[in-house]
Amino acid sequence: MINTSAPEYLIKAPSERRYYTMDFSNLMASSETLTLIDSITSEKRGGGVSDLLIADSGIISQTVGMWIQGGSQFQTYRVEVQVVTSAGQVLQGDGMLRVSDK
Repeated sequence: MINTSAPEYLIKAPSERRYYTMDFSNLMASSETLTLIDSITSEKRGGGVSDLLIADSGIISQTVGMWIQGGSQFQTYRVEVQVVTSAGQVLQGDGMLRVSDK
C-alpha cells in the first residue's frame, strides 16, 4: 500500500483500525530481506505530535506490515519506517495517511 518509490495518500476513518504495508523491494536486491524494524514513527503533516496508534508491526520478506488506528478528522500524517536489511543497509520509507470519514 505505502510504496517507498512513489508516496501516495492513503485514507482511513478516525474510528477504523486498518492494516497497511510499506514495500522496500525497489531499494533492495531480490535476494535481500528485511531483518529488523528499527523504528516506526508518525507526525502530523507540517510537524506536531501525532495521535495515531501504530501497533503489531512485522516483517514479511521485503515488506513491513502494521496496524494503524486513531487520528483526528481531516488531519494528514507522515508515517516513517526505518529498517535494517540482511545486507546491512539501513533504509527509510515514508508514507502519507489522511484521516477522514470519506
